[in-house]
Amino acid sequence: MTSNASTGWSEGAVSKVSRLVSARLVTQAIGFAWFLLLARLFDRSEMGILAAGLVTFALVAVVGDAGTSWSLAREVTAEPSRAWAFYRDAIRLRLLATGVIGVAALTMSSFFVDSNMLAAMALGVAVAVASGMTESAVSTLRGLGIVRFESIALPAERLGFVAIAALLVGLGGGPLTVMGVYVLTNTVTAVAAALTLGRSHRVATIDDYSRLWGPETRGSGLAFAVLALGPRVNLLIVVLLLSGVEVADYSVASRPIEQLSLAAIGFSSSMLPLFRDDVINNRDLSSRAGFLAAGFVTTSLGAVVWVALSSEAVIDLMYGAGRYPTSPNLLAILAPVAITWPLRGLASMTMVASSRAVALARVSAAGLLVNVAFAWPLTAWVGVEGAAATLVLSDLVTVVVLVAASGMRVPAARCALLLVGGGLAFVVGAAASLLPVVFAAGVVAVMSVAMAGAWVLSSRSAPVAPQMSVS
Repeated sequence: MTSNASTGWSEGAVSKVSRLVSARLVTQAIGFAWFLLLARLFDRSEMGILAAGLVTFALVAVVGDAGTSWSLAREVTAEPSRAWAFYRDAIRLRLLATGVIGVAALTMSSFFVDSNMLAAMALGVAVAVASGMTESAVSTLRGLGIVRFESIALPAERLGFVAIAALLVGLGGGPLTVMGVYVLTNTVTAVAAALTLGRSHRVATIDDYSRLWGPETRGSGLAFAVLALGPRVNLLIVVLLLSGVEVADYSVASRPIEQLSLAAIGFSSSMLPLFRDDVINNRDLSSRAGFLAAGFVTTSLGAVVWVALSSEAVIDLMYGAGRYPTSPNLLAILAPVAITWPLRGLASMTMVASSRAVALARVSAAGLLVNVAFAWPLTAWVGVEGAAATLVLSDLVTVVVLVAASGMRVPAARCALLLVGGGLAFVVGAAASLLPVVFAAGVVAVMSVAMAGAWVLSSRSAPVAPQMSVS
């Protein structure tokens, strides 16, 4: 490996990660606020149609990714001179995979859902195609250490989408209109991303399928699909087996958990080039990843405890009292996923950066199969609560196995901070459930920011040390 292979991330890494994380957080916040508004404007049946389109988009996008996003970030970081060749081949593979998965998903769903849901799902497939093109371009740029486009374009696209969709909904548009606008804005961003990459780093194309599309890429593809699908697999089962209003209840309950988890996973994905740079330059990746994982747990634990204990007040605050009657119970059940899903993300990034994607895929696939094997019959028998409970239990087991397999470790000096901070977060989160919901939300937010600050300050006293060997 050449010494200058990772120069894109050798300078200004903290600033780049901060910009990427900030952009992802802003994008998620805008999207969540828009979802809250729609949940108040649409009735339960319309929300069920919208949820069907969104879960189809998620399914097709992450399975159709085929490992390209993580592989691009990993390989372009190591060999920037091949960036355009990697991107070109990733586009070909992604279009093929997305097309096959999309047609299969729509064909299967046509036997279970009505025409409105099927139309929303078809638009979801179109969104997945456009979004996939954008993700391939920004993953390549990210691997090169170029983050300006991603940090500006993603929030801008979401703002544009909300502005246009809000106008059309105000004029009488429904869930299909919203999905159509989603297709439009994602297509514009995909074209802009491709043009930006072309201007930034077009080099001679080199055919090297064996390097990019070998076992590691296949493993990355499966692991990425399982991680990014997460709770959405169970929502898809609800879409196929239960009524539209039950889909709406599950969707609005899982949405805040999903948004928190996606923000954390976005952070993890932003760290992949830096993790890969650690491996290339013989730095202690396991300690860095373990430090980040412990910091995340202490930062988010209080909020998770509060949400679980105050689920009814939280749902009423976000969506209006009594609009989604089953959602409070579902939110209380699903709350732990806000911790397990992001931890899986960090463990996955650690293993992909260390070229252990095949092992990651095996564990992830086993967890997914167990989840589906139990969730399908339990959802049909118990209802939406069965889907939620199965997800949490399978995810808890999977994350324990993945964290152990990744080799992440918390430095001894941080163990006391982890125990004290985690205990304090738990107590504050439980106590906050006794307070008025708006005041309690403020208390929990302040505590989470304070915990994050404590971990950032502690990181300055113990720089990451070189490791003795690299797997």
